[in-house]
Amino acid sequence: SPPMTTNLKVSKIDFFINYFYTRFELAEDKNEAVEIWLDELDASIDDWDFQAAIKLLSAIKKLSLPSEAIALVYMAMGELQAKEGQFEQADQSYLKSLRTAHKFIEKKTEIRILSRFASNLGVQQRYEEAEKHYQDAISLAKDSENLYLLAQIFFSLAILFDEQGKWGSAIQAYEDSLARLDFDADKDNIARAYNNLGILYEKQGDLSQAEEYFHKCLDLLDELDLAYSESGIR
Repeated sequence: SPPMTTNLKVSKIDFFINYFYTRFELAEDKNEAVEIWLDELDASIDDWDFQAAIKLLSAIKKLSLPSEAIALVYMAMGELQAKEGQFEQADQSYLKSLRTAHKFIEKKTEIRILSRFASNLGVQQRYEEAEKHYQDAISLAKDSENLYLLAQIFFSLAILFDEQGKWGSAIQAYEDSLARLDFDADKDNIARAYNNLGILYEKQGDLSQAEEYFHKCLDLLDELDLAYSESGIR
């Protein structure tokens, strides 16, 4: 079992190692166990010591994990390294993750990795590479017929285009996202898309279109019974 320590941050890491070992040993679906655990890790990692977290993932990677789980661990390492500014190492971790995931018949994991890699490339303003990975993810998601996942990727691609000042392309990507969202189930995401479309049309000087989308957004927020200040829309 992992060594105990009196350091608060590393003790937290030790807790998650033991927590992972227990969950992994008991889980019937090993891939799902890794994925849920990594989501929990991602939610609290900002408060942790970077080197300890990398050691944690390295230790987990040495277990007898299914290939899909290994791909997810490499992805998590890439995200940690990117947050630390170690972009070259992050690229290598993401590429290892993609090489592993590419072998699977089920493409959901590969789509997820491509999207997360693209997001980190966008943060580095490596826009051409980011767009390529988003487009690759879109191609795979279209084949999988997962409309909600496809909508999420188009939404992220729209943000990438907006950051580059490619407002026409951003508008099209938001429209592509909206076309795949369920109006009854995804009203919060639709409201965000309407809000962002309003901002884009305002940037282009088309104030009537901007006003139309802002009204659509506010109407949806009223339906959801959310005050604008509480909606998280910016």
